[in-house]
Amino acid sequence: MNPRVIVIDEPIHIHDETACKLWQKALWMKELGYRNHYKSSVLPVGVDDFVASHLIVADQKKNGELEPMVMYKSIRKSQADKFKIPFGGLSLLNTTKYQNDKEIISVINDGGDISYDSSWTINPIYKSDKETSQLLRDFVTMFCCNHHKEFGFSRWLTAGVKQFKIDDYFEWLGGKQILPEFQLEIIDNQFVRMFYIPDTLHLPAEPLATAKKMDSYWNNRMVFVPEKSVYEKVA
Repeated sequence: MNPRVIVIDEPIHIHDETACKLWQKALWMKELGYRNHYKSSVLPVGVDDFVASHLIVADQKKNGELEPMVMYKSIRKSQADKFKIPFGGLSLLNTTKYQNDKEIISVINDGGDISYDSSWTINPIYKSDKETSQLLRDFVTMFCCNHHKEFGFSRWLTAGVKQFKIDDYFEWLGGKQILPEFQLEIIDNQFVRMFYIPDTLHLPAEPLATAKKMDSYWNNRMVFVPEKSVYEKVA
């Protein structure tokens, strides 16, 4: 196994063959991952997949092919505004009684950019043993601790499904529950908890230590961006 970290930002504007192929494979992987847990009526891919940042760990084969192992998606409000699509942090709540919650709206509009992070999915092929699953979880922690710094902001929202204890993970990461537990119709009425991370630069020591041990992977990441992207500065 040869894990490589790949960042694909706003794939709708990326024309690199390697990036386009990996992005398509990652979306198909997400479909397979979701299908293991949800009904076929759950749609794991949306319009924001075309314009968000996709953070992927892929297994680089001997022939150079990249096989996605785990993926994570982050969409900034500035991206949603740019493409005139609903921001995930709000659209998620459209089928709940919290769609007009004053605290959420206040957080989102509280100056500066903010992202909604979601779609944490592991390729079912790589879930066969505990050691690999833990490694892929550590990669997600690396994403959560490092990704937002590239954009010069540190605030983000996310939601964790209780059945799979994703909510416990985001709480461990330093997330502050911002709404009471609620059911989400778009994922089979699963119970979820929504979290707000006000400052990625000051997360708890344990997640930061986990991310630190993954530095060699992050520092050697492959980055695919459109022209004039915020990632231009990344070599």
